[in-house]
Amino acid sequence: MTARDFPLPQRLETVLARSRQTDVTPHETSAILTRATGFIDSFDYTLNPYRGCVFGCSYCYAAFFPSNQALRDTWGEWVQIKSNAMAKLERMRSNLLGKSVYMSTVTDPYQPIEHELQLVRELLPLMTRRGLELVVQTRSPLVTRDLDLLQEFPRVCVNMTVTTDSEEVRKAFEPKCPPVAARLEAIANVVAAGIPAVITMTPLLPIDNMDRFTSDLLATGVNRFAIQYFEPSRGLFVAGTGDRARTVADNMSWDLQAYRKIRDHLHCCLPALREGKAGFQASWLLQRHRGTRASDSGNRGEEINVTFPFSPGSNHERRGKRSVATNLASERSLHPFVSHGAKAPGNFIIPGF
Repeated sequence: MTARDFPLPQRLETVLARSRQTDVTPHETSAILTRATGFIDSFDYTLNPYRGCVFGCSYCYAAFFPSNQALRDTWGEWVQIKSNAMAKLERMRSNLLGKSVYMSTVTDPYQPIEHELQLVRELLPLMTRRGLELVVQTRSPLVTRDLDLLQEFPRVCVNMTVTTDSEEVRKAFEPKCPPVAARLEAIANVVAAGIPAVITMTPLLPIDNMDRFTSDLLATGVNRFAIQYFEPSRGLFVAGTGDRARTVADNMSWDLQAYRKIRDHLHCCLPALREGKAGFQASWLLQRHRGTRASDSGNRGEEINVTFPFSPGSNHERRGKRSVATNLASERSLHPFVSHGAKAPGNFIIPGF
């Protein structure tokens, strides 16, 4: 039996009992859909199934939001589960048909706790029944588990955050996040499933090898990209930078000038690159999915297996703007990141869950 064979309340009880290294508590939310404002005001709503995020990136703007100073000081060490999220969405009287939702703005919906709790997996079918259109923002390969459900949305997009090509840099800024290669593998499988996808380099961090990084991005089959420099927090969805992140950036000589150099290089090499708020417009992100449904190939509810056929730094074919795949069949043959019909990695669970 798997976790989804048990009802959500029972899974919640199990997660609460097992959590050791992270402070996990249930939370009764007043509303599960919140009117979108600020940086993502082109959307109708935001949806955050959790409060807090165990990825705890050093630059995360969301760390500034808790009203409790103790929660701000311990960002990345606690998660609050919106245990009444399903009930709140079911009981909304508003007509949600065709409304756009951004999931999520102040948490990662596919952080480790979701692997067992599966709150997002329960919310997705309800969202489709209500006629919502969805953008998922994550840095977790776990999103591939739900490809079958994401294909049910009339318009959808998966945004995968990829901030660097260097594991050394990743470990310095975001040590509890999945490796860079795993994220590239995951978003390649999203594209292979016919689901619209964007790689968000928000914020962009130091890059070891610009040519290799560009080639790795294109190898996923993604043809839309968003980029942003991190800076002190000035409002909702600005990548607010904590003292720890600024110190690391200074030590790596990462400043606005260095960012602009890489941004300009990527702008010349990538098919479509938008900077800042322009990369988070609902009209640009939301598209109809295409290709075979995951359920048709027996992948319903399972994480899709991916392989990474070359190690970071190795030589492989580089594809430019004009050679990006334009249909699912050609994408499947061109993607060196994707292997079809195998089982997916599920080893990005932080000990304690």
